[in-house]
Amino acid sequence: MKNVCLYIGLLVLLCTKNYSQGSDVIIWIDNSGSISTGEYNQMKTSIQGIIHQVLDCNEDNRVSVVQYGADTTSKIYIESDFTTNETLASTFFNRATTVGGSDFAHESLALIGVALDGTYNPANGNIVSPVTALNQLSTNSLVIFHFTDAWRQASGSYLVNSASSGYGTTAAFQNYKDFKTIRNAKFVVVIVPPNAVASEAAAAIASGGGSYIGAVETYPADPDAMAAGRRIIISQPVGTSTGFDLSLSQIETVTDFICSVAAPECVDYLTLTSPGFDVSATDQKQVSITLTASNKINSGGVGIYHAEQEVALISGFHAISGSRFRGYIEDCPGPFNGRVGQFDEDGEQDGLLLSGKEASLFSLAPNPANSIVTITGTDAIQSVLITSLDGKILYSNILQVQTKSMDVVIDGYSNGIYNITVATADGKLQTKKLVKN
Repeated sequence: MKNVCLYIGLLVLLCTKNYSQGSDVIIWIDNSGSISTGEYNQMKTSIQGIIHQVLDCNEDNRVSVVQYGADTTSKIYIESDFTTNETLASTFFNRATTVGGSDFAHESLALIGVALDGTYNPANGNIVSPVTALNQLSTNSLVIFHFTDAWRQASGSYLVNSASSGYGTTAAFQNYKDFKTIRNAKFVVVIVPPNAVASEAAAAIASGGGSYIGAVETYPADPDAMAAGRRIIISQPVGTSTGFDLSLSQIETVTDFICSVAAPECVDYLTLTSPGFDVSATDQKQVSITLTASNKINSGGVGIYHAEQEVALISGFHAISGSRFRGYIEDCPGPFNGRVGQFDEDGEQDGLLLSGKEASLFSLAPNPANSIVTITGTDAIQSVLITSLDGKILYSNILQVQTKSMDVVIDGYSNGIYNITVATADGKLQTKKLVKN
């Protein structure tokens, strides 16, 4: 890692809302029998506000509204193909009598996949709109924004796979998992939850990178298992009257969740000072060399700080209780994935948080893992050490015969997070996190 560099008097430069790519956004609406006319109108007003801001934040963003329900089978109604025309995107109608009174979200997502692939067979009769295909741009990321009041699993109302709904299983979330891993889709969820279990399932559907830090249903193959927060808004607390009338701040939050999917172009350096750069909502900053911060992240705020070489937190930086901070070292522009910043008990952090860009020496698969994890090195592996987060050594192996791939049995380990340290034959050392489920 590079030495700490504290920059004083740097010119303050801001990342603007110019993006290197756009997003194709599917507004996915639960239009089943549980949605009253009043609730649908609330939902429509909120969605129209979201569409306006999504199209405004990036000229390359496009939007499509898709409504779903079910009778004997799941059905979807595609209002239009992806469009930048706000009037067209915002003009949609209640299709409840067309799509049916039940709702099976997991199954209707599969129909969206059919539309994206352009493989719909009219004989199936489950895409009930004149538009049957969604033509995603190869240069655009995919975002699916889900509006729902569904139960996790109940008669006629399923967020999860109705054919295999086991709690905490990959099968229950299979289509969501496939969209995240195969299509690289990001999910944003707004739910009026009938109970806490539905909230946890909805949080499992939502992608990482949001401000939600409540309970999440975990499953073995969740691509977001290590995410610090989820992109979910619980519109009304469990047990209160339902409603989809999002406040302006909630609309701004979910818009930020969507607009932040595309990576912003970067300046070389950025200095964030207090109070001008204090964070109260979701704030994303990305630079190509060094980001230096002495600002505050207030309760409820989410700071996402991303630099190619250095993220430096200097005296005055404070993540207040109830806030979230994530610092990443990654190519610029690029996706927000990497190491998560850590704080001491009172949230203060001085000096360098992250520095340098490490080449990956090995990979872990699967991760999370249940019984066996395969370690694959870019070079020959000399030794492997597994420790708990408190430093206890659970596995140590100096290989007599060097190899680039080896399996380690972990089925006797308690569920949790472990450090795996690999030393290569040429003396390089690297540590990664393994999640045991």
